[in-house]
Amino acid sequence: MGYWLPTTLTTTSISVSINGAILPHKYGSLSRNYMTTWVELVEVHDRYKFFANSSALKDSEFGVIRNISNPWVVPLVSEELVDSVPQLVHRTVAAMIASTMSIAILAVLNERPGMDMLMSWISFETLLLLFSMMVMVAIISETGLFDYLAVFAYKIANGKLWPLILILCIFTTILSTCLDNVTTVLLMTPVTIRLCEVMKLNPVRILMAMMIYSNIGGATTPVGDPPNVIIVSTQEVINAGVNFLTFCGHMTVGIVLVAIVVFFQLRFIFRDINGFRFPDPHDVEELRHEITIWQRAAESLSSYSRDEDVVRGSLQKKVKRLLDEMKIKLASGSVSTENYKANLVVLQKKYPIRDWPLLLKCIFVLAFVITLFFMHNVPELKLSMGWAALLGALLLLILADNPNMEGILARVEWSTLIFFASLFILMEALSQLGMINWIGAQAENIILLVGKDHQLTMAIIIILWVSALASSFVDNIPLTTMMVRIIISLSQNKNLDLPLQPLVWALAFGACLGGNGTILGSSANLVCAGVAEQHGYKITFTQYFKFVSKSFENRRACMTRYMDIVEAKGVCMDRKVSKFKASRPLARNILCAFHRRYAHVTTARDHHVVWNIHQTVVDWVSCYVGKHGGCNHLLACGSRCLHLALNPPNIFFAFASQIFKWDS
Repeated sequence: MGYWLPTTLTTTSISVSINGAILPHKYGSLSRNYMTTWVELVEVHDRYKFFANSSALKDSEFGVIRNISNPWVVPLVSEELVDSVPQLVHRTVAAMIASTMSIAILAVLNERPGMDMLMSWISFETLLLLFSMMVMVAIISETGLFDYLAVFAYKIANGKLWPLILILCIFTTILSTCLDNVTTVLLMTPVTIRLCEVMKLNPVRILMAMMIYSNIGGATTPVGDPPNVIIVSTQEVINAGVNFLTFCGHMTVGIVLVAIVVFFQLRFIFRDINGFRFPDPHDVEELRHEITIWQRAAESLSSYSRDEDVVRGSLQKKVKRLLDEMKIKLASGSVSTENYKANLVVLQKKYPIRDWPLLLKCIFVLAFVITLFFMHNVPELKLSMGWAALLGALLLLILADNPNMEGILARVEWSTLIFFASLFILMEALSQLGMINWIGAQAENIILLVGKDHQLTMAIIIILWVSALASSFVDNIPLTTMMVRIIISLSQNKNLDLPLQPLVWALAFGACLGGNGTILGSSANLVCAGVAEQHGYKITFTQYFKFVSKSFENRRACMTRYMDIVEAKGVCMDRKVSKFKASRPLARNILCAFHRRYAHVTTARDHHVVWNIHQTVVDWVSCYVGKHGGCNHLLACGSRCLHLALNPPNIFFAFASQIFKWDS
């Protein structure tokens, strides 16, 4: 397509602008469609005829045609990018702006904190843990362990997608129970990315599933998730009898149910495996990924010296060559082939363990750090998880004896650490503004609205839902710091007389499982997204939110059903004898509702009613046995799992006894 400018040149310069759905050059590697534009100078024999109707001219009527500009290759917005919402501001910059604004508000109110107070607001314990584990992961990656584990998992899964996802989910969940989930994603994200590259898959969806299971597994133990560390480290919680064993015993039953149900939901919703593959041929995607990595390398160089400018120019030229190569492959319709056995043989030869002595040192240090993590629960040692991780990082640096310290520190996610520091300041500033006291007062008012026998149930629901909903949009570390003060305040309120332990379980379920609501909800989510971005794969807020909302689309029905059960005063706990009592009206209502819906679906034949059967079973099992959805269908799951966790055998016994007494 050409555009004519029928005029006589009277100037030596021409300005041309192009408007439309055009991507900035920086994001050109995201597009599959390109437009080439250039300017030509055309001389014609009959100028007046050309001005009258330029399209009617024949080739013989043109004189000289020559280009007067270089061709511009412009990336166009492709169809798959139309639905995506761009990230307006990087999350670290947004957190820094929000924390600065909160301090400015305090200053306006004559409450401006000093530098010493600001430093006391930052949880350096958490930052120390993150920094130390990032250093250890950077050293471990030098051994080739991540590539080796990726090939090993590829072999176990026989090159099949869902067995591979199941292996990764199980391994992530188990690892999150022993290590904190931030450490887990730091270890598992490179393995998952390398494994997806081996299987020619887009790692974004699989990484998001791994985020969900890192939060699920991390909720099981006190060391599995930073919010749990904050909870069990509080002196009032320790005085209430919460230790390592009691915490694990109360949380495990619910977490196992959550993990099983979530996997089957993901398997059902994402049953089309083509959604896990790249839309373009594998070699094209490899080129696109390589372009992203080289662009990041070029942008990371400063302008302090002429040598760095030369290197940056060389990298930019390489990026341009790769872009040209990718355009050629897109135009030629390149196709890649797969052969599991041949790939496995090649990969096993290509990715062995590169440095066995260093790997043995890394295994020794990891075992040492995990041992220190478990010793964190011994009060006499006063050994925090952050200092334990730092000791491990220092020990590994000494044993590795790597002279390239700059390279190791360059792989630390500094933007993630600054993001967390800004969040801590923001949450403490909100606390200074009276947010915690206000939330505590509102919670107390709501709890007092119900009778004495049901105040504990109402308190559990409020703590669970407030922490779950809030942790979907605010990182759960500062949120837990705020909420643990609220549950202590509620337990010390003489008007309520509530035990602290059930509120602790509610907070643990809500903060950990609610962190799956958005990518901002959990530290593990943010760290995983940061590591993936460093490898050239960007996980945006919108991508993660769409993934979660697709996984748990019937959360509203389950939420409503669960609230009906609570309003029916279905389950209450006798604190003196520590057992549950299920009321006959509750069992009758549940079974009658299920019977009516089941009778309805058995008489119908259409597709929508078949889906209604699935939703009926999910709703009923979710609300009574322990699966429910919160922000992402996991939140209220914690509510029912919480009752199971308090005394699992008795709830099933009480339910069975009510079934035998039920009369229709």
